[in-house]
Amino acid sequence: MQWKFVLASSLMTSVRGQPIKTLIAAVAENDNVAVSTLLEKGANVDSRNDDGLTALMVAAQYDLRDVVATLLAHNASVDLQATGKGENSKTALIYAATVGHDEVVSALLAHNASVDIQDNDGVTPLMYAALNGKIEAINTLITHNATVNMQDNHGVTPLLTALIYPGHSKQNEAVSTLIEHNADVNIQDVYGAAALMYAASNGYFEVVNTLLANNATLDVQDTNGNTALMRAIDEKWTDFTQWVYKEKHGDTAQLWAEHNAKIVSVLLESGAAVDLENNKGETALTIAAKRGVNYFSQA
Repeated sequence: MQWKFVLASSLMTSVRGQPIKTLIAAVAENDNVAVSTLLEKGANVDSRNDDGLTALMVAAQYDLRDVVATLLAHNASVDLQATGKGENSKTALIYAATVGHDEVVSALLAHNASVDIQDNDGVTPLMYAALNGKIEAINTLITHNATVNMQDNHGVTPLLTALIYPGHSKQNEAVSTLIEHNADVNIQDVYGAAALMYAASNGYFEVVNTLLANNATLDVQDTNGNTALMRAIDEKWTDFTQWVYKEKHGDTAQLWAEHNAKIVSVLLESGAAVDLENNKGETALTIAAKRGVNYFSQA
């Protein structure tokens, strides 16, 4: 989201022919003096832009710490939710946690922002921080009693959120931090998928080891009957992550296959069952045979 979404609402008013800024315009320009002046003259501290974001949400999103402090000092409502289309009822805390502005997160929590507030999909600030690998924000939210095992509308927890989308490189650090604070590694989402499945299918070798070291159940099956081992073997689960992996590291398909084989190997060494059947009657062995790979001889 670009600055222009803020400026779209930055219409000017005038007093005695002299143009003055609206509060949203002053926030957009990070003009804390103007923000203070406007508030002292009675500007609505909770005014919104055309996208339904309040001044506090805009300031939180762009890490405008002084402006955030000024708005909070003038009793900005911390738990208002964005009303614009596509904003999904996010709050200032959600915006700050998403991009990892830890000082703003702390300031909002100090002013009693609801640490477990949810957007329209049931996603909490901690889930957004985990999704984007914002470790400091994760720690700050947990310190303020964020619910580590809370689930969104799809049954996804912060731990699962950290693993579903391969958009950053801090999955293992995020997972380890959450586990240190009693995240349940075996919670399944509405699709029956647990953390080990997402880690295995998305190529997170270190995370697989971390989860296994913390008693992740090996042979749990999702709603399609697939296990973590089946997901790691089946190419259809890894195409997107393979592309991301190659974009980041420049690795070839062969190197990716070797990397994926390491995950299969550690699952097998840990005792993953090879003869469980999924809903199609497939086993890890038949899936591997169909793909023409020799993971089992490598294990």
